[in-house]
Amino acid sequence: MPVTRVTASVTHDAPLGERGNVATTFVWGQNWAEHHPTTPSFLLETNVELDGGHTPFARFEYVVKTGHDLVLGESLENEKFGIASATLGYVYDFAPVWSVVPGVGAALNFYAYDSDLADFYGRDTAFGGQVFVRFTAPRM
Repeated sequence: MPVTRVTASVTHDAPLGERGNVATTFVWGQNWAEHHPTTPSFLLETNVELDGGHTPFARFEYVVKTGHDLVLGESLENEKFGIASATLGYVYDFAPVWSVVPGVGAALNFYAYDSDLADFYGRDTAFGGQVFVRFTAPRM
């Protein structure tokens, strides 16, 4: 099925104190497909690097999916369903080692979706989380 997709985004990035930084991004998108409903989405994400080592972050995302996208069967193919997710997290970066900056972090996720989807997923909310290790390039 051919899909026409349009997206737009804006990012704001600014220094915070002597070693910090705050970055916020907003993204909007929309899909059009012949014989299917239009489905919009957006996300808002912010990272606040406090001092070069401590970085809390947050992300909120909302998408509209069709029954076709979610493979819910032919009778629901053109029905639209809203799905939201929110993430709160934190990363600690260590001192650079061999041209990389090791970091550890954790995030908690919350998901909510139309109550009509509870018949398929067993509920209309879900929770999750992760702990991770990352390696990034040092700041230039």
